[in-house]
Amino acid sequence: MRDVFEQHGRQLLVLGSPGARKTVHMLELAAALIDEAQADEGAPVPVFLLLTNWRGETMKDWIIEEAQRRYRVSPDATGTLLSQAGIYLILDALDEVNPERHEECVAQINRFLSVDGYPQCGIAVSCRAADYDRLTERLTVNGAVTVQSIPVRVVHAFLDAAGTRLQGLRAAAAADPELARLLTTPLMMGVAAMAYSGVGEMDVYSSGTLDERRGLIYEAFLEKMISRDRSLRGDGIPSPYSLAQVSGRLIMMARMMNTFHATVLYPADPTRMMRQAPSEVLDDVYTGISGRVLTVLISRCSAPRTW
Repeated sequence: MRDVFEQHGRQLLVLGSPGARKTVHMLELAAALIDEAQADEGAPVPVFLLLTNWRGETMKDWIIEEAQRRYRVSPDATGTLLSQAGIYLILDALDEVNPERHEECVAQINRFLSVDGYPQCGIAVSCRAADYDRLTERLTVNGAVTVQSIPVRVVHAFLDAAGTRLQGLRAAAAADPELARLLTTPLMMGVAAMAYSGVGEMDVYSSGTLDERRGLIYEAFLEKMISRDRSLRGDGIPSPYSLAQVSGRLIMMARMMNTFHATVLYPADPTRMMRQAPSEVLDDVYTGISGRVLTVLISRCSAPRTW
């Protein structure tokens, strides 16, 4: 990613499907740029920010505010670094901006990079390919790359190399092309490998639509995570929570996050979920429920923290 970033003049759009590791690649780019900044005091400083938190401000104001809130960098320092092209912006998850503001967000980034803004600023932005294709305005960065899915042949090679641990998943994927295609993102491959470790072929078999089959993989994953050995010494300490309890709280948490347009959960401070919501959403929610009751509900849906 560092080489690709350089090849595109340090202004890059990173596209891909859900689970393709876009965020991982963005973090890898940030890590490489951090190493360079530590070795060279004159090198720009990478700043990793989630566009999830953008709420309609000018991009400059938002960057300054986020740098202060997340990294405790003073507004003056961030402003100076921006004016001196001393920052690399790593902006993750354009697709997670409020859908009604996608176009506006792209326009704000383009305005930020215009000749009247900071055209020399290094920047990388990630977005789901399908969401980006729906936009009418394009980012005015130097180039774009797409993170490809794993080829099916590589899926089979990985399962072959895993040996007996994944022999059930390997046999099922070999007999079922649709299952093999479900495993062509690193996310689903990892989830399935955990869910079906040590499981026979017949226990892997599933039917239905792709979404239904994906749901079955996640159910198997959740059950495996609950029943796994949770101790450091191999004592086999069982989970204090049943599958139904965990599933119920996850569903409640997902509904809450959907209500507040939130994509990040902070277990240590669940009320931060509310602060990710647009003001008009909060107004609608508070009309029907008191803030105190809402805070209690969010705290309950976020606990326990030991899942």
